[in-house]
Amino acid sequence: MARGRLEHTADIAAPAEQVAEFLTDLVNYEALHPMLVDVRRIPGGADGATRYLAPHRMRLYGIPIRFTCRVDLRSDAPGDIRTHTLQRPGIEMWSTLTVRPHAGGTRLHEQVDIKAPRLLMNTVLRDGGSSHAAMWNNLRNHFEG
Repeated sequence: MARGRLEHTADIAAPAEQVAEFLTDLVNYEALHPMLVDVRRIPGGADGATRYLAPHRMRLYGIPIRFTCRVDLRSDAPGDIRTHTLQRPGIEMWSTLTVRPHAGGTRLHEQVDIKAPRLLMNTVLRDGGSSHAAMWNNLRNHFEG
């Protein structure tokens, strides 16, 4: 297994409370994340987590593939959102997202720690990095119009 990390920071011209509220429901990410389709909440989740199934659609070396992740999302304090994602084959991700007031709007900072099979890590970092960068741009467009 290999380990990797993704980090993103984005500024949004909207109140932090509105942005944080939107981001505490993974169903809302479907409109933002270029790979997500048909996200749904499912029963379960431990320690106050909300559990989701998050189907993804992407191309791997030009071949269309679909896979579904199980995601546990927690918001222990306003503006602090944590997720734990399990994806086959053997990919696991832990995300910490902070949503804070900044310069009359909001600053987001996301850190994603990843464990994946060594042969897949470069793909996870490349495609995960580009999809999350697009997600934060889409979030900006959602709030800024």
